[in-house]
Amino acid sequence: MAKVVWTRKARTDLLRLRDFLAPKSDKAAARAVQEIRHGLQTLKTAPEAGIAIPWLPDGYREWYIPFGKSGYVVLYRYLGDEVVIQSLRHGREAGYPE
Repeated sequence: MAKVVWTRKARTDLLRLRDFLAPKSDKAAARAVQEIRHGLQTLKTAPEAGIAIPWLPDGYREWYIPFGKSGYVVLYRYLGDEVVIQSLRHGREAGYPE
């Protein structure tokens, strides 16, 4: 079983995504965070389940987490015994935030 590790950037992204929803609905914002965290649990037992990203070095993958009419995309790197969460974005965002 792989260990899921969050980078500082990924934690910042999670807060940014939560803060975007919070003014509309605190419940939706909390549920989004919960769904993202829950969705990442799959990577503990199936770390190669995501889609390989051919233009990045080996080990980089994307994982999609459905939420509402869209969802979230997670960029992660599988390093054998760890899944390192690199960045998160909403499915309607273009690319990963800097």
